[in-house]
Amino acid sequence: MKVYLNFKSPVLVGGRKSATNFIESINYIPGSVVRAALAKFVVLNCKAQRDVYGESSEKRFWVEFKNKEECQRCEFTNLCKNFNEIKISFFYPKGAKPNPLCDMICKNNEDHGFYSELLYGSEDKEAKCLKCPEGNNRVEKYAGLVADGRPYSEIERMYMGKTAINHFTKTALKGSLFTLAPVVKTCAEGIVFEGFIEGISKEDIEKIKKLRIGKYTSSGFGIACLSFGNSMENEKEDELREKAKQFSEKYKKIVKKDDFNFIALYFTSDILFKVDNLPAGYIPTQEYLKIFKNAIGIPEGFDIHRIFSQISVFRGVDTSKSDFTPKQIMYIAQAGTVLVLKTQKTIDEAVAELVKFKGFGEKIEDGYGWFEFYELKNS
Repeated sequence: MKVYLNFKSPVLVGGRKSATNFIESINYIPGSVVRAALAKFVVLNCKAQRDVYGESSEKRFWVEFKNKEECQRCEFTNLCKNFNEIKISFFYPKGAKPNPLCDMICKNNEDHGFYSELLYGSEDKEAKCLKCPEGNNRVEKYAGLVADGRPYSEIERMYMGKTAINHFTKTALKGSLFTLAPVVKTCAEGIVFEGFIEGISKEDIEKIKKLRIGKYTSSGFGIACLSFGNSMENEKEDELREKAKQFSEKYKKIVKKDDFNFIALYFTSDILFKVDNLPAGYIPTQEYLKIFKNAIGIPEGFDIHRIFSQISVFRGVDTSKSDFTPKQIMYIAQAGTVLVLKTQKTIDEAVAELVKFKGFGEKIEDGYGWFEFYELKNS
C-alpha cells in the first residue's frame, strides 16, 4: 500500500558524511531509515521488554517477539510478530522519482525535456537535443529527481548553526560549531514523502500515530504522521512483456543487432552490493560488467550490454551495537541506474524470469535494488 509521511517538523536524513561540520539532509528516505523508526517505535511501546537492548542481541531497538502474556494484550502484536516480513520502499518527495541516468536534459532549455542516450546506440555517438537549432543542441547528465518530465525543484532547506555544549562548564564546546540543513518543504502541502510498505495490514499501520524519522529526533526533528493512498498495483506480466518487446524492437534497430533480445531495467532506488576479492589494478570493462552482474544477482542467461550508473563506496560502523563494530565495505549504485541486458531468451521467457525478482543486490526488504522496466519514449 502507498504510505505518505507527512512531517510536522523539519526532517534530517543523513547521507554521505562530509569532512566538514556541514550536515545536509538528502532528498529521499531509504527504506532502512523508515524500518529503524518502526523498530524504535515498537520497542519503546513494548510491554514485555524493559530496555532498548534485545534479550538475545547486543543491538539497540531490536524487535523480538517475546510471546509473553503481555504480548496478548498489545495492540502492536502483528507489527512485532511480522516485522521481518515487512518490505519498505524508498520514500521520495510526493510526485517525484529519480531520473534514469541514461536520460540527458537539454543544456539550453529545460522545456525541451529529456533525451535518452540509448537512442544514439553506442558510446561514440554524441547525444543531442532534437528541438534545438543545429550547432546549439547540447545535452548534459542529470542525476536528480524528476516530476512530470521536469527536474524537481520543490525541496527547500533551512540552515541553522549549532554548537555542542561542554557538560562540565555548561558552555560552548571548543571547535564544535556545525551547521544543520534539514528539509523544511517538498510541496505546497509542506513536507510530504511517499513510498510503499508491504507485508503488514493497513489496520496495523494505522495504529501508529507518529513516527520519528532520521537524525536529531530527540531535538524535535523528523516527527511524521502517516496517511494512506491507493494500494500498489503491480503491472500485469502481459503489460510488462509488451513494454519489453517494444524496447527490444526499437533498440535492435538502433544498435543494428538482431542476434540478441534487449531488456532495460530502471532502478528506482540505490543498489547495495558487496564484492569479495575484487581484483587489484586495471579491470577491463567486460570483466567489470561480469563482476557487477554477479554481485547484484542478475540471473544466468543475461549479460549486461550497457550500464548507466554512479557507484560509490559505503562504509562505517554498526551504531545499533554498543561497541560500534565496523561494517563490511559495501558499494552503492545510485538510484536511477539503468542496465541494458542482452539475452538469447525470447522476450516472454526473459520477462517471466525477471519478474520473479522484487529487486537485486542486498537489503531488498529495505527498498534497495527495486526496479521497473525502462521504455524508450523519445523517437
